[in-house]
Amino acid sequence: EDRADKAADEVESEGTGRLARGASHRDEDALTLLKYAKIDDAKIKELTLKLEKLTEERSRKKKHLEIEVTNTLTTQIELDKTAEAFRQAHDERMEVLEQWEQIISQMQRRDEEMEKGADLLRELKGRSR
Repeated sequence: EDRADKAADEVESEGTGRLARGASHRDEDALTLLKYAKIDDAKIKELTLKLEKLTEERSRKKKHLEIEVTNTLTTQIELDKTAEAFRQAHDERMEVLEQWEQIISQMQRRDEEMEKGADLLRELKGRSR
């Protein structure tokens, strides 16, 4: 009987040891999972903050870009208006120059006509003497 009890005690002891080792492994596994979960949570929090910062930066840059586009369009419109005003002033100047040339040409013709008239008058005076 003592041997049977001893054998039963040994079997029971082995079973308890196995259970204890199994529980110990489960506890270690649970701690390991908890450790990884904490690491994952920290990484998620870090990435979330980084995403928020990048989103804010993107919004600032987008707003800045919109302002620059508006300024560029405004400047382009002003430049177009200035170019049109310059073209108009140039056209007007060319018109004035053309009118001057016509006036000078008319004055030259009148001078020539006056010169012919003066020559004719001298010739007539010369004949009448």
